Amino acid sequence: MGKKVLIASLIGNIFFVTLFTVFIVKRGGVEYVEEKLLPDSTEASNLKLKYINIFEKNIQRVTLFDVLPIYQDDIIFIGNSITNGCEWAELFNNNKIKDRSIPGDNSSGVLNRIDQVSKFRPKKIFLMIGVNDLINSIKIDSIAKNYLNIVKRIKSSSPKTKVYIQSVLPVNDDLGYTNNDDVIALNSRTKNIAADNNITYIDIFSYLLDSSGKLSREYSNDGLHLLGNGYLIWKNIIKPYVN
Repeated sequence: MGKKVLIASLIGNIFFVTLFTVFIVKRGGVEYVEEKLLPDSTEASNLKLKYINIFEKNIQRVTLFDVLPIYQDDIIFIGNSITNGCEWAELFNNNKIKDRSIPGDNSSGVLNRIDQVSKFRPKKIFLMIGVNDLINSIKIDSIAKNYLNIVKRIKSSSPKTKVYIQSVLPVNDDLGYTNNDDVIALNSRTKNIAADNNITYIDIFSYLLDSSGKLSREYSNDGLHLLGNGYLIWKNIIKPYVN
């Protein structure tokens, strides 16, 4: 009797799933589900568009990086829009410097694509990532775990590459970004990761603060990204390591 009940239950479940699938498909499939999950509001539409744009930009830049060569004497900068906002090769007058940053990227994104860089065994890698994680409420433990795995992957595929973890920059939360307590906590974790793995940690955070402990408006017009004079400060800090 129990076996018959079980078979009848399975048949009923299959019938229900089939009806539900047909229902969804007739109403537009995935797009119908997205419309129901995301409220019909300007805010929700903008959020959806934001992540679609980031995904598309990732595809564009990742496929570009697939066809651009990296040589063993190259110096690679990798991060998000903050790193990508500078012309590093021009700033240092060094054509061996190459930027592999993606605007909007986070620590998971860099972890997923770090092999694209490390497989070429470049001379140096300068890493800064994490503020987009914080803005999107990713836990610091998760970000730190990604950092550690990034370091492990580089060391595994390219043990002679010198890795430099640069502190996440301060923010000015008066303009709507995450607070500096989170940034400080993340920087503390990544500094420990650097020490535990015998790689260099570079503090940039401290040099861009105003008197209230936030990203100075002298160096940023939006509380997150840098102006030209901010990049000059950054350059002078890392110059001994780049050269």
